[in-house]
Amino acid sequence: MPDSVVETGDCLFYGCDNLVTVNLSDNLAYIDQGYFYQCNSLRTIKIPSKCEFIGKSAFLECYNLQSVDFSDCENLKEIKEYAFYSCQSLRSITLPNCLTSIGDGVFNDCTRLRDVYIPQSVTSIGEYAFYGCPSNLTISCGATKKPSGWDSTWNYITSNKKASVKWGVKK
Repeated sequence: MPDSVVETGDCLFYGCDNLVTVNLSDNLAYIDQGYFYQCNSLRTIKIPSKCEFIGKSAFLECYNLQSVDFSDCENLKEIKEYAFYSCQSLRSITLPNCLTSIGDGVFNDCTRLRDVYIPQSVTSIGEYAFYGCPSNLTISCGATKKPSGWDSTWNYITSNKKASVKWGVKK
């Protein structure tokens, strides 16, 4: 995708079963709703530095997505609900220090997810963000305690079990 692309529409790559990797424009402002929905062969993605949000269900059912690179993110403020729902090959996620909001069910049913880092900048997490993740999931947080804007069920992995949380972790 050329760097001249700043915006596109919803569901741009919806159902592209043979898409393994894509180079997004460095100037892309949004990864819209359903952008990569059911791109079952997608393995890796690098989030552009100018991206401000990842839309609802953007990577829904990208079963083979193994790596999401946030290392260049400077402007990402929000990951909307169900963005990485059922990305069953994800094992580790380090969210960027610019992020402030994580929507409902963002990592639902990520059955191989083992490690997540949430920076101190995150002031809001929706309900059941990690529901259906494995019992050995460890969540490391930059905050020293749960911020008031985080839903009471944010770290539930089943209806009665929570993921392990480490507070005050610096990256």
